Amino acid sequence: MIKFLTQKVKEKFYPKVYWRFNGSSKAYEFDSEKRRSLRPDTIMITNRGKPEQKIFVLDSKYYRYGATKNPNHLPDSASVVKQLAYADYIDNKDNRNKLPKYVRDNISDSSIFNTFVMPAENVIPENIGYVSADYVLPQDFTTAEKTYHKIYGILLDVRSLMYRHVPRDRHLISQLAKLIDQT
Repeated sequence: MIKFLTQKVKEKFYPKVYWRFNGSSKAYEFDSEKRRSLRPDTIMITNRGKPEQKIFVLDSKYYRYGATKNPNHLPDSASVVKQLAYADYIDNKDNRNKLPKYVRDNISDSSIFNTFVMPAENVIPENIGYVSADYVLPQDFTTAEKTYHKIYGILLDVRSLMYRHVPRDRHLISQLAKLIDQT
């Protein structure tokens, strides 16, 4: 059975920001969750609470690459660094204490993955490769220290997905997890 995270639990996966003004001993936090949190589109967890648990941080903005095959239409550096920050936040030992116990007890060095989901037409879901940043994975290395240092690009036929409108489709979730976890 697939269980989805409640909004309150999801917020524990979001990095927060605050300002500390000179001369003040108290941090200022924005008054809305949207302004104070960096929020990925989706956190997908397979085998939740089990030793084989995997956490997938998914970003699914409309990147045109699936339609054009033009590398200039892939996610840019700001998106890449933001995606790395999401996973790093989850992986950070101090932040893990904020996560539900059944999740944090099953996080390992190879259980967090990053993904850009990009729309494409008439395509079987496809892993096109990965992107990284040279400060976590130099260009001449293929082996990453952390699985989430490689952000996989996945093409999905979003139109077919919308027509099927199968909420919480276990097969699709399993297929997507396998495409990402090709390490």
